[in-house]
Amino acid sequence: MNNVFVSYEVASELKELGFDESCFGYYDCGRDFKFLPDKSKFLECEFAAPTFSHVFKFFREKYKLPSWVYTSDNEKFYFDILRDTRFLIDGNKPYDIYETYEEAELSCLLKLIEVVKNK
Repeated sequence: MNNVFVSYEVASELKELGFDESCFGYYDCGRDFKFLPDKSKFLECEFAAPTFSHVFKFFREKYKLPSWVYTSDNEKFYFDILRDTRFLIDGNKPYDIYETYEEAELSCLLKLIEVVKNK
Protein backbone atom coordinates (compact mmCIF):
# COMPACT_ATOMS: atom_id res chain seq x y z
CA MET A 1 0.00 0.00 0.00
CA ASN A 2 3.06 2.28 0.20
CA ASN A 3 2.54 3.40 -3.38
CA VAL A 4 -1.16 4.26 -2.85
CA PHE A 5 -1.10 6.39 0.32
CA VAL A 6 1.33 9.22 1.06
CA SER A 7 3.92 8.71 3.80
CA TYR A 8 3.58 9.99 7.35
CA GLU A 9 6.06 12.79 6.61
CA VAL A 10 4.13 13.97 3.55
CA ALA A 11 0.82 13.71 5.46
CA SER A 12 2.32 15.93 8.16
CA GLU A 13 3.34 18.54 5.57
CA LEU A 14 -0.12 18.41 4.01
CA LYS A 15 -1.76 19.05 7.38
CA GLU A 16 0.35 22.22 7.67
CA LEU A 17 -0.97 23.31 4.24
CA GLY A 18 -4.58 22.88 5.35
CA PHE A 19 -5.36 19.37 4.17
CA ASP A 20 -8.16 18.18 6.46
CA GLU A 21 -10.36 16.08 4.18
CA SER A 22 -11.70 12.66 5.10
CA CYS A 23 -9.63 9.78 3.82
CA PHE A 24 -9.69 6.00 3.88
CA GLY A 25 -6.77 5.92 6.26
CA TYR A 26 -4.80 7.95 8.75
CA TYR A 27 -1.55 7.89 10.73
CA ASP A 28 -2.03 7.46 14.45
CA CYS A 29 0.08 9.06 17.19
CA GLY A 30 2.59 6.21 16.89
CA ARG A 31 2.99 6.98 13.16
CA ASP A 32 1.27 3.72 12.21
CA PHE A 33 -1.06 3.63 9.23
CA LYS A 34 -4.66 2.68 10.05
CA PHE A 35 -7.61 2.08 7.75
CA LEU A 36 -10.67 3.98 8.89
CA PRO A 37 -13.04 5.11 6.16
CA ASP A 38 -14.19 8.70 6.41
CA LYS A 39 -12.37 9.62 9.63
CA SER A 40 -12.56 13.40 9.73
CA LYS A 41 -11.69 14.29 13.34
CA PHE A 42 -8.07 13.84 14.32
CA LEU A 43 -6.02 14.26 17.48
CA GLU A 44 -3.18 16.79 17.21
CA CYS A 45 -0.68 13.95 16.67
CA GLU A 46 -2.79 12.21 13.98
CA PHE A 47 -2.84 12.96 10.26
CA ALA A 48 -5.15 12.07 7.40
CA ALA A 49 -3.47 9.62 5.03
CA PRO A 50 -4.71 10.53 1.57
CA THR A 51 -3.99 8.66 -1.61
CA PHE A 52 -1.68 10.28 -4.13
CA SER A 53 -4.68 10.86 -6.38
CA HIS A 54 -6.53 12.67 -3.58
CA VAL A 55 -3.52 14.92 -2.88
CA PHE A 56 -3.08 15.94 -6.52
CA LYS A 57 -6.79 16.81 -6.66
CA PHE A 58 -6.33 18.89 -3.47
CA PHE A 59 -3.51 20.89 -5.10
CA ARG A 60 -5.54 21.39 -8.30
CA GLU A 61 -8.64 22.59 -6.48
CA LYS A 62 -7.29 24.50 -3.48
CA TYR A 63 -4.12 26.01 -4.96
CA LYS A 64 -4.88 25.91 -8.70
CA LEU A 65 -1.73 23.88 -9.36
CA PRO A 66 -2.39 21.12 -11.87
CA SER A 67 0.47 18.71 -12.50
CA TRP A 68 1.34 15.80 -14.76
CA VAL A 69 3.82 12.96 -14.86
CA TYR A 70 5.06 12.06 -18.34
CA THR A 71 7.14 9.35 -19.88
CA SER A 72 10.07 10.31 -22.08
CA ASP A 73 11.28 8.69 -25.29
CA ASN A 74 13.76 6.56 -23.34
CA GLU A 75 11.00 5.26 -21.02
CA LYS A 76 12.05 7.45 -18.08
CA PHE A 77 9.68 9.83 -16.29
CA TYR A 78 9.45 13.56 -15.53
CA PHE A 79 6.79 16.00 -14.33
CA ASP A 80 5.36 19.45 -14.99
CA ILE A 81 3.38 21.81 -12.75
CA LEU A 82 1.28 24.64 -14.13
CA ARG A 83 0.73 27.85 -12.15
CA ASP A 84 -2.24 30.13 -12.85
CA THR A 85 -3.09 27.96 -15.89
CA ARG A 86 -0.39 29.78 -17.87
CA PHE A 87 3.06 29.53 -16.35
CA LEU A 88 5.02 26.34 -16.15
CA ILE A 89 6.89 25.98 -12.88
CA ASP A 90 10.45 25.22 -13.88
CA GLY A 91 11.30 23.30 -10.73
CA ASN A 92 12.70 20.33 -12.53
CA LYS A 93 14.21 21.88 -15.64
CA PRO A 94 16.32 20.88 -17.25
CA TYR A 95 14.10 17.93 -16.62
CA ASP A 96 15.03 15.69 -13.76
CA ILE A 97 14.52 12.22 -15.13
CA TYR A 98 13.23 9.45 -12.90
CA GLU A 99 13.51 5.71 -13.34
CA THR A 100 9.92 4.99 -12.24
CA TYR A 101 6.57 6.72 -12.42
CA GLU A 102 6.32 6.55 -8.62
CA GLU A 103 9.63 8.41 -8.15
CA ALA A 104 8.48 11.18 -10.50
CA GLU A 105 5.07 11.33 -8.81
CA LEU A 106 6.62 11.69 -5.32
CA SER A 107 9.07 14.35 -6.56
CA CYS A 108 6.20 16.24 -8.15
CA LEU A 109 4.24 16.11 -4.89
CA LEU A 110 7.24 17.36 -2.88
CA LYS A 111 7.68 20.20 -5.39
CA LEU A 112 4.00 21.15 -5.03
CA ILE A 113 4.42 21.32 -1.25
CA GLU A 114 7.53 23.48 -1.67
CA VAL A 115 5.76 25.84 -4.11
CA VAL A 116 2.79 26.36 -1.77
CA LYS A 117 5.05 26.87 1.27
CA ASN A 118 7.06 29.52 -0.63
CA LYS A 119 4.03 31.46 -1.90
